[in-house]
Amino acid sequence: MIKEEKFQNALYALQALLIQARSMAYEKVDHQRLAELLDDAEELPQLIAVAEDKTDDFKAALTDLSKQYHCPYVLQQFEQPQSHSNAY
Repeated sequence: MIKEEKFQNALYALQALLIQARSMAYEKVDHQRLAELLDDAEELPQLIAVAEDKTDDFKAALTDLSKQYHCPYVLQQFEQPQSHSNAY
């Protein structure tokens, strides 16, 4: 699970990853690279769903993904207070 105060941020970070994947698809990035992003992101919903606190693990995974796929806004969605009126 993700700490309650970070739950919405976690959902917005997942949304940002999906947006990144879609952007990569539109840019016709090599399909292997796109598949790798989706494979790497696949574990994140489980970190939200498990009973024990996985907030730090979730943040660490987002940090790695943000660096590897050059999308710092994904981590920013998790770290910053959210108004979400203009997330992107």
